[in-house]
Amino acid sequence: VQLCPWKMSSGEPVQPATKRLRLGEMKDELTRSPWPTKVVSRTVSPMPPLSSPSPPASAVPAPPPHKSALVVDERTDHATLHSMPLSVVIFGATGDLARKKLFPSLFQLCAQGHLPRQLNIVGYGRSKVELAAFIAKQCVHVPEGDARLSKADFCSRISFHAGSYDASSSYQQLHALLSAREETHPSRRPGNRLFFLSVPPTVFGTVAEMISRNVRAPAVARGGFTRLMIEKPFGRDSASFEQLNQLTAAHFRESQLFRVDHYLGKEILLNIPTLRWANSVFEPLWSREHIETVQITFKEDLGTQGRGGYF
Repeated sequence: VQLCPWKMSSGEPVQPATKRLRLGEMKDELTRSPWPTKVVSRTVSPMPPLSSPSPPASAVPAPPPHKSALVVDERTDHATLHSMPLSVVIFGATGDLARKKLFPSLFQLCAQGHLPRQLNIVGYGRSKVELAAFIAKQCVHVPEGDARLSKADFCSRISFHAGSYDASSSYQQLHALLSAREETHPSRRPGNRLFFLSVPPTVFGTVAEMISRNVRAPAVARGGFTRLMIEKPFGRDSASFEQLNQLTAAHFRESQLFRVDHYLGKEILLNIPTLRWANSVFEPLWSREHIETVQITFKEDLGTQGRGGYF
């Protein structure tokens, strides 16, 4: 340990201190030392958890204080989250993505124990549908015969709520539905709510605002978290992305927003950076000086029927 010089509170420099101490003498020497010091050691403190910068206070109002509220954030342990009620609301639940990706993925997460067993799933759509017909059509890709979780048990957690994307009354009814499910949960703890937007980008801002004003705030006030997951495409270019980003950021903090592109999660795409940087042939050539255009081809055994607007 070395005692290093510091400045006095008046700003005047002090004389250099070069005295070296054995570890056992450090405490006594610091007590006797006539000059301000700082201790230089090789002890490494753990880094604090990284966090995203928060938007201005005026953008997102802070929830009102609640003495008994349970603070839920990224540090909350897995067991605590499992003991709390969780509702997953899928906007655009009658669409292609929900049928092929979302419901099968939710099933796998439940079967693997990543989500609470008493998960509440609500499909949100603009048209009224019969629940049995909705489940039969949208859960067609949910596997049968899984020993960890039966398809019937999973589907029993699903309900459907018909409403408009821009009507406050529809979201107030949704809030009442979620609150009723949360109040019957055995833990009596606040409810966590996750909203997945599988809808056209033109309604991202409207849906985010309606959720914030009518569904999110009461849940946060009681201590539960709210997350907003937005499926691609999040804009057509930089300008439209920035516009959508401002609309969603006006109602949710960055830590509450998750922008999803399921294509970017494919293994072949994740390996592209490795292919470039680890290959001495490609690395010096993959730059704007040598590449004029990039063409992406989707080779699938399915067509784009009903999905043309997304392409």
